Amino acid sequence: MKIEEIETVLLDETSGLREKGGRAAGNFTVAMLAVANPEVSLNPLRLVGTGTLVIVRDVAYMLTAAHVWNAVRERGSMLGLTLSENKDHEFLIPNNNIVASGPTYDPTSVDWGPDLVFLRIPPERLGTLKAYKNFYNLSIERAGQQLDCIKTTAVIGTPGEMAEQWPRYATLQVTAFFLEATPKRITKGKFDYLEYTVNTSFPGVPTTFGGVSGGGLWEIFFYFSEKTQKIETIERLVGVAYVQTPVVEGRVPQVPV
Repeated sequence: MKIEEIETVLLDETSGLREKGGRAAGNFTVAMLAVANPEVSLNPLRLVGTGTLVIVRDVAYMLTAAHVWNAVRERGSMLGLTLSENKDHEFLIPNNNIVASGPTYDPTSVDWGPDLVFLRIPPERLGTLKAYKNFYNLSIERAGQQLDCIKTTAVIGTPGEMAEQWPRYATLQVTAFFLEATPKRITKGKFDYLEYTVNTSFPGVPTTFGGVSGGGLWEIFFYFSEKTQKIETIERLVGVAYVQTPVVEGRVPQVPV
């Protein structure tokens, strides 16, 4: 199959190919909720952001935005994570059992952060997580685009605007938002910053990206596999979404780092 043919399928909204790519990256993704004692809180369950499950030197973490982790601790005593689709479930980790590491976070530096943190997952909770989700190994060096393929970029997150929340129950939607091909790139200190513009007037795009913070920025490659005789995907994690600037004429710059 030629590149042009893959592109035709990718642009066909009825083909489901974009959804396939989004699901592939979404398998590494969890929605993050702050969970409080319902006896002392009127809102014991609150969506605060999104995280990506990663492995670093054989240790399992959630990679997210530092301000998301702060919100978890401020609003509850436990972290709730999503595991599977279309199935009622509860998966909680006490905040005190989570060890956080990462660059120093300054809450007043909203635009530049660095706003990211690694949350070490307690070993006793790994079995259940691995039964439902995948972990992206950050210790493996991955080459750039080598195959004859089409590269796309997407941010995976849990927009609060698409969620339904009650005091003790929530229906959430982890979603892939495909982004423009060429973002604005800025290097500041040791970090690279990428700024994307999202058209909020498009169908399926929320007017605000609250809840997407902490979600992964992914390069998703679509290629034709001679082995399976199908269009397959390769996913590459390249950043973390952490801030949204104000909407201007229906367009939102979203800045992953």
